[in-house]
Amino acid sequence: MKRYISLLSLLLASLCLLSCAVRMQSQPSAGILRLHILAASDSMADQAVKLRVRDAILSIEGAGLSAVSSREEARALIESDAARIQQTAESVLADAGFAYGARMSMGIYPFPNRRYGGALYPAGDYLALRVVLGEGKGKNWWCVLFPPLCILEVKDGDIEYEEDGDVKWKSLLQEWMDKGDTTHEQAQ
Repeated sequence: MKRYISLLSLLLASLCLLSCAVRMQSQPSAGILRLHILAASDSMADQAVKLRVRDAILSIEGAGLSAVSSREEARALIESDAARIQQTAESVLADAGFAYGARMSMGIYPFPNRRYGGALYPAGDYLALRVVLGEGKGKNWWCVLFPPLCILEVKDGDIEYEEDGDVKWKSLLQEWMDKGDTTHEQAQ
């Protein structure tokens, strides 16, 4: 009898987990707001300026997005700042010497699977602020604005660039190895 009760309990638990998984897959976008930036082309210059536009948008919206507690609040914040976001994107493009502009829209767009930490954001249609640079025919960049996962872990919150305009990449492992500190102290 204990065996049948154990099997029945296992079956019920499995059905509950399956039900939760199906429900999550049918509404993957509930509560999420994304940022989606499309470059004008795949040229190195267009890809580099796309990242500068990203940095500028996250810089002006980061503090506000950290303070909101729902997707609706995040959307309202972004929509109220739309003119400033548009102007910021246009300024970045102009300062970098690009003749094309930027278009923004808030809407539902398809996205592929993405992991943030241990959480999977499954492929699906998500509410997103889309920023299209020029013709928008280049590679895109995107992240989750709410909950705020567009975190840039850089010194003083600024992105560093190489002389040619490419993003300057850093490796914490390489920095650690360069210091020559290869010892590992165990906590006591």
